[in-house]
This record gives sequence, structure tokens and C-alpha cells, in this order.
Amino acid sequence: MAGERVIVMMDANGDVTSGPIKKFAIALGLQNSILPQYPNLPPPATHQRGSFTIDVILNSPEIRIVGAAYLSGQDSLGDHRMAIVDFSDSTVLGENLLKAIRPQA
Repeated sequence: MAGERVIVMMDANGDVTSGPIKKFAIALGLQNSILPQYPNLPPPATHQRGSFTIDVILNSPEIRIVGAAYLSGQDSLGDHRMAIVDFSDSTVLGENLLKAIRPQA
């Protein structure tokens, strides 16, 4: 994967903060996109009947994260917390493709 920029999102059905998924991420040089944004908070349970973070978004370290979060359980569409990550266009695509043009007042 040298030189590739990768984003992986998964329902791992197991704790992503330890065990095989964490080892998988480390072996591929991927980082957790959400949890490092909140270093002083414990990882949340991401399934409504669970107690572990089982949903994860991983990315190559070259990809810049603008913002990231897990929504609360009641704000999600199903039985998992929704994971949201805003990646920098230029670090994912190599350039800024969209430019917002604001109307003048």
C-alpha cells in the first residue's frame, strides 16, 4: 500500500480499540479517524446493545481530518451510532475540486 491513500469504514463486530482490528490497522499503517480527535474521552459503545466501539473509520496518515464524531445513539438511523468524518479534499483527491462561491448581500 506504499504511496496509496486509503479510507476503510467497517462494522467490525468486535472491539476496534484492541485485538485483531487494531493489529490490522497497525500492520497496514492506518489510523483511527475519530477516536484521536477526543483523547480525553473514553471510546463510546457504537451499538445500542453493546459496550465496545465496534464501528470504525480508518485512514492513511497522509489524509488530513477536518472534523470527526460519532453521533449519539438516538440521532442514528439504525442500531449503530453514525460515524462522521470530514476529510480534506486536497489530501484525499490531490486537489480541491469544489469551491464555494458565496452570493453577495
